[in-house]
Amino acid sequence: MTDKSLTRRCLLMAAFFISLATLAPALASDNSLTILLTNDDGYFSPGIRAMRQALLDQGHEVFMVAPTENQSGSSFSISPDGINVTNHGLNVWSVDGRPADAVRFGLGQLMADQPPDLVISGINFGQNVGADVMISGTMGAATTAVRLGVPAIAISASIDFKEAGEAFPSMLKAMPKAAAFLARKLDDLPLKHNALLINVNYPSIDRPKGVLTTSLSPTSIIGRGYTQTETGEWWANYALAGGEAPSSEAITSEDRAALQAGYITVSPLRALYAAIESSPFVLQALEVLGK
Repeated sequence: MTDKSLTRRCLLMAAFFISLATLAPALASDNSLTILLTNDDGYFSPGIRAMRQALLDQGHEVFMVAPTENQSGSSFSISPDGINVTNHGLNVWSVDGRPADAVRFGLGQLMADQPPDLVISGINFGQNVGADVMISGTMGAATTAVRLGVPAIAISASIDFKEAGEAFPSMLKAMPKAAAFLARKLDDLPLKHNALLINVNYPSIDRPKGVLTTSLSPTSIIGRGYTQTETGEWWANYALAGGEAPSSEAITSEDRAALQAGYITVSPLRALYAAIESSPFVLQALEVLGK
């Protein structure tokens, strides 16, 4: 890490903790919840800060346990070695591990005697839709929580890839709105059902068209090939969204199309792999494997 990047990181962390110290939690209400907040972008990322602020504004008790560094793409994997945990005060911990490590440490260690009502993972830097949720650390953290018996919601704000050279200003602007949207909904959620697993994606536009309940799109932005850089590293190719407008049928049923059309998408998921319908090709494979 260069001196310049180290200085920038130190400044960001200093600003983060100054902002934490100035966030006075609202008075707890009768409907206040105890929430474990995590993410995969790191504990000082703007998305998790926006989510924490919105939850405190609604009077909820927030325990923030998140990775020290960016862990995007880690799914629900855990660190093969031991992890270091730092207590920063104000109910904020950073974990030198993956999002699933953060959730497991939060639930199994910090909150073992008083489990939270809900785990929230996010707000993620970029959308988590379609087949890409399988590799998402944001989604992996939420999945881990449900597997450990606590309902969970993953939330992401979409990015416009055309803004890559500008640090995605529309997404940064949308993050507080996404956080407020979710925080206002929590009191009415059926949180007694610990199998509840919801994936929320918020479009980074001024006025979302509404909210749609969607299934996962069968598509992925991650390509099959790789491109080698001048330094010798190989980077996965991405098929960036764009081109033809999604069909009206896709918009009303699939998360990627609905998000692209300007809707907030809410997708119910399951935390466990389930046996698929016994299609002819599956029966044939089972027959071969059973011999």
